Amino acid sequence: MEEADVSVDDLSENIKKASKLIKICKDKLTKTEQEVNKTISELS
Repeated sequence: MEEADVSVDDLSENIKKASKLIKICKDKLTKTEQEVNKTISELS
C-alpha cells in the first residue's frame, strides 16, 4: 500500500482478500475460545 504505483483496483482487491482473512482468523479464534471455555467448565 506504500507503493505509489498500486492501482485502485489492486488496492480494492487486496482489501477484500485481507477482509476475508481477518474473518477466517476471527472465526477460528472464536471457535477456539469456545472450546477452551467448554473444557474449563467441564473440569470445574
